[in-house]
Amino acid sequence: MSLIFLLVRRNIYSVQFGDEEDNFITGQWLLTGKKLYQDIFFLHQPSLSVLSAFLQKIFLPHDIFSLVRLHRIFIFIYSFIWLFLLISQFGLAALIFALVFEPSKFFLLGNSYLAETAVVYPIIFIITILFNGFVRKIQISNWQISLLIFSLIFIQLTLLPMLPFTILSVILLGNIIHRDKRIFSLKISLLSISLTILVLLPFISFPGYLQNTIITNITDFIPQETTYSLTTATARIFFLPFLSFSYPSQSFFLILKIISLFYILSIFLILLFNGKHFLKILILYILLASTNCRPVPVGSFRSGFHLLPFYASIIWLTILQFRIFFLKKNRLFFSLILCVILIIFYNSSYQNFFLRSNPEADLNINYSNFFIYGEVVKLLSVKNDTLLTIPAGPLIYWQSQLPPNSRFFYVLGFMRVSPKIKKELIKNFANNPPVFLYVENSLDNDDTLSGFLVDYRQIKKDGKPSLLFVRIDKVQSIPKSSWMKVKKYGFEPIFY
Repeated sequence: MSLIFLLVRRNIYSVQFGDEEDNFITGQWLLTGKKLYQDIFFLHQPSLSVLSAFLQKIFLPHDIFSLVRLHRIFIFIYSFIWLFLLISQFGLAALIFALVFEPSKFFLLGNSYLAETAVVYPIIFIITILFNGFVRKIQISNWQISLLIFSLIFIQLTLLPMLPFTILSVILLGNIIHRDKRIFSLKISLLSISLTILVLLPFISFPGYLQNTIITNITDFIPQETTYSLTTATARIFFLPFLSFSYPSQSFFLILKIISLFYILSIFLILLFNGKHFLKILILYILLASTNCRPVPVGSFRSGFHLLPFYASIIWLTILQFRIFFLKKNRLFFSLILCVILIIFYNSSYQNFFLRSNPEADLNINYSNFFIYGEVVKLLSVKNDTLLTIPAGPLIYWQSQLPPNSRFFYVLGFMRVSPKIKKELIKNFANNPPVFLYVENSLDNDDTLSGFLVDYRQIKKDGKPSLLFVRIDKVQSIPKSSWMKVKKYGFEPIFY
């Protein structure tokens, strides 16, 4: 694990990503008494926002840099605890999984505070229990049942596209669990669900949750994201191990291609020498496909993080399937195969993470801009001021300590083409215009909010127009002393 922590430390600020930062700012707002899905428009599941609120309450990060560091170190500790559990329970196979997955997960932002990262190890635990019970006929203990049920609830409250995996896992669990443990399972399920509701009750609006995460996703977000055909979506979900051979033989794509090759080989060998496992292997294949029910194009980093649950699952199933076939027949051969995989990984792609990255430089490149704009807004604002970032800038809210002017804290493309959301955006802007605007892209061709810019003055930074606007009626009330404070960041005062 010291090797993994080295990678975490060297790459702790290497990638800046808005989805992660949405969890930070919603967590901060929960601490001020706001409710998710009622006071905050949010399409994601609530668990990471609630957990972030607890982390921020306990550790009190004082700036953006300590905020990011806190959450990414938490992910490292969280992963370490799960790995310790898996290795103590499942031995060599879990250790090999750690050696393969942990260094390579950086290609899919697996070190970030994302839903896809958080669900990986619960998924691995569930797959292990189902595999052992379904294929190896190993009976499940009470503590495993309890942790499995907790894991299913956590997964579903963290990443909505995992619903097919959750449903299939429950069905399989019902088929492998012994009759005398079913009452226990039902009691644990009811207790876990009840406790979960009690924990979430102060933080979320349940009617708003249904509206935001279910209805809005189905009617507004998914239609805008889904630019591919049903055939393409089906192929990406059910045949990704085979499609991976069409990807380039470099970086993460090479790793995925090798893993897919060994996964397919493990299926072939099991069916060749033990055909009675056909139905079980098919069901496990469908279980694997259910971890990839958001079939966006495969990429790496920001373009690939959705693939993280599938990537972890295919590694783990490959190891489990080789293990059941080779462990009793040729342990040496099994070990050699995995050594070959590790050698290829470390020679081709992992070396980039050992050779690269200057945390201080990454910090400056990825986060200093948000810190500066957030700090400038904080210096120019007073308590009841509001802010809106377009299209998004959650860290600016966090640093400035200002709330948005409405329940919307970003203005993304799907919101501009949704008649209902667009109407609400315009109404909110007309009735309660934000004092400050942070606008990354020109609004000249945007008929949603561009008409309101006449009421704002753009502040200059280093002699050029900045991304920050301030409402004209507010300009005259900002004291000269505040303008003098922001000059150190290159912003020029506006005087009337």
